[in-house]
Amino acid sequence: MKMNRQAMLSPREHHFYVAIAKFLFHHPEHGIVSVRDPIKIKDANRYGLSPLILYGITVSGLPIRWMTFTPVDQPRAFQDVLLDAWRNAEGLRGCPDTLRVNRHIATASPRLVEDMAKIGVQVEVADAKEKSLPASLRSAQDSSRWLLRKHNGKDRSPAGSIQALCRYAQDEHDFRVRGVTEV
Repeated sequence: MKMNRQAMLSPREHHFYVAIAKFLFHHPEHGIVSVRDPIKIKDANRYGLSPLILYGITVSGLPIRWMTFTPVDQPRAFQDVLLDAWRNAEGLRGCPDTLRVNRHIATASPRLVEDMAKIGVQVEVADAKEKSLPASLRSAQDSSRWLLRKHNGKDRSPAGSIQALCRYAQDEHDFRVRGVTEV
């Protein structure tokens, strides 16, 4: 892929978002299940569905997205998720220059700005009028429901089925990255 000089000098920006997965839940009998329309957590509980947390990183301006999931009662530290992605997700190419987050993440993790500064990443909190960060989250939510198309369903335990879901998300990321880098 050829890049012009300006593109090579542009700062790299990643969008980081964390939310309850709207379309994916864990069911004790069926493992990870996808719902057609988002449902409230209270309604999900009535059907024995446990919510999952979606963590995602999108490369600003490119169709590159990395996602991982945890049970809602076992959240991961934001910094651990970010460092894991930056170490292991090829298309992210390591740490960005700028990490854009929403105000909820900034409030939930007041040390994030300081911790990221130590590794050379500037954290910017998006203002309420920002459109690109919420769009990244919406796109991740929508695409997450299709991760189960290859699901074999052998291990239906929370740990095993969520691990498989994360593996499918990584496979999807790898596929998208190959498509972008081969252009």
